Amino acid sequence: MTYEDFKEKNIKAVKDFVNEHSINYEMAFTPLSLYYYFNKGDSAITIPQTFVFHSNGTMVKQVIGSDVKAVEDAISIALRPAS
Repeated sequence: MTYEDFKEKNIKAVKDFVNEHSINYEMAFTPLSLYYYFNKGDSAITIPQTFVFHSNGTMVKQVIGSDVKAVEDAISIALRPAS
């Protein structure tokens, strides 16, 4: 997900980034306000970030940086039945 303005030049930049890094998952544009919502209003731009949600809609984990183990652990938790 990117919070870049949904403008033609930004669409191309995001597509180029996706191709360059062989990203094989869906990318979406979102308002900057959504970024602030998940980052508790912090204006510091920290990437990459991964948000893992349970099927019941609750956020299991926010992983900042490239921590594959933390993401895998969060996915394991997210796949558990809702309590």
